Amino acid sequence: MPPACWARRWGQAPLSRDRRLRRAALLAGVAITTPAAATLPLASAARTLNPQPQPTWTAAAAAAASIDDLTPARVERFADKHGRTFAVGSDIAGIDLSRYARIVAATIHGDEIERVQVLVATDEQLVDLCGRGAAACYYGADDGSGWGQINVAASDRDIRHSLLHEYGHHLDNQLVGLGRGVRFGQLSCAVGADGSRRWLFARERQSQIVARRRVGCSASTPWRRLLPELFAEDYAYANGIREWELRLFAPPRRATLAALRADLARPFRPRTVVWRGRVAAGGALVRTLALTAPTFLRATAEARRGLRLALSLARRGRRVAGASGSGASERAAALVPAGRYQLSLRSLGGSGAFRVRIELR
Repeated sequence: MPPACWARRWGQAPLSRDRRLRRAALLAGVAITTPAAATLPLASAARTLNPQPQPTWTAAAAAAASIDDLTPARVERFADKHGRTFAVGSDIAGIDLSRYARIVAATIHGDEIERVQVLVATDEQLVDLCGRGAAACYYGADDGSGWGQINVAASDRDIRHSLLHEYGHHLDNQLVGLGRGVRFGQLSCAVGADGSRRWLFARERQSQIVARRRVGCSASTPWRRLLPELFAEDYAYANGIREWELRLFAPPRRATLAALRADLARPFRPRTVVWRGRVAAGGALVRTLALTAPTFLRATAEARRGLRLALSLARRGRRVAGASGSGASERAAALVPAGRYQLSLRSLGGSGAFRVRIELR
């Protein structure tokens, strides 16, 4: 994914799009499947561990950051209070890396902390990595592994804000806000630049960011209006940062922060459910769907010729979407909030086997 950069000096572009963003290919053998979400206790400390059997610096994240020398001169591994480990590295002699590790370990986080590493850079290195005018930046591998690297400057006087903001980008790289191929109003963003699902709709209720076209995620979107930057600042705010930088938006309300925390504890995952069965002539069947987050739902029913079907999606007895009568293939689609829904299939003529593909995206 392109770098997400944090620029406090307004009016300077954080990074030109034609800079090299990453090596052509990540090193082989480093793709890691993202594990299921864990509970997210607030870790409050970091400690140095004994040497670990796994490599201390992950080639995937370093390669994504286009670092010529993949391993800093000095790397230390730290752990949060639950034993989840991460690496902090630097080429700067004598620097206390535990200072940076303590900040990262004290964030609201889960298992994804083991897929991040922090490079503490000189000012010159940071310009090369992030571009002139950026206080920090994040590079995430876009191979689905969830690996990422935070790059900060040792000279940063507001290092906690920078680290928290960039860790927000790391979480964005783990979570689904919209997801691949999903459009919400004018928004269609890649994973890693789309925030998280409940947070996105809570921010929409608070700020009308989509209805009023206030945010985007394309290369042409001004930095101050980028959706991933708003998510990262909201995450920093959730961690106690009150120096609000994005003046175009109000700070997040309690409901928005609660939605963000819910996404961290119970991430939305797109899935597809297949419902198969047989329906009698004139008969009807119902399947209940329990949705825990706003969902783009599409149900497609198929059956043999001669069997005419009707699909209906309802909540609390009120129809939300449906289609009927045109043939043996019917489709119902809707954007629905969290809740319990009843998907009904009815035969308008004929009997036989059917198959309903339910996409929850």
